Amino acid sequence: MDTLGGCRKSLDVCIHLLTSIEIASCLIDAHNRGVMVRVVCDNEMSTNKGSQIRNLSAAGISVKIPLLNYHMHSKIAIIDGWKVMTGSANWTVQGIDGNWDNLLVTSQPDIVRESVVAFDLMWNNPKIQMFS
Repeated sequence: MDTLGGCRKSLDVCIHLLTSIEIASCLIDAHNRGVMVRVVCDNEMSTNKGSQIRNLSAAGISVKIPLLNYHMHSKIAIIDGWKVMTGSANWTVQGIDGNWDNLLVTSQPDIVRESVVAFDLMWNNPKIQMFS
């Protein structure tokens, strides 16, 4: 939570499934502090039981979902354009506190650069629309 909560300017997130109220609150708090928060979430998982995506959207966070026949399975956050958090963990209570998953936080420039490019390609893809 410290990594996400420490953002100052921007927070770009691609997440397959977000049901953790604690993480959703962290994103909303960042948005309320004036951080530009953008989220891409899997279309099917965005309406999954317990999904926090509707709450993020209601709080004014820009959320997009891919209109594709396959899953957006990424789990990545780009913090202030210079740090990346990624791994296998879904952003659920079980995924964070129960499963044996991995999570990497890095500021290695080539990884950050590739992550920013990949996020921007997704965000600007015409087959991805605003969540409503």
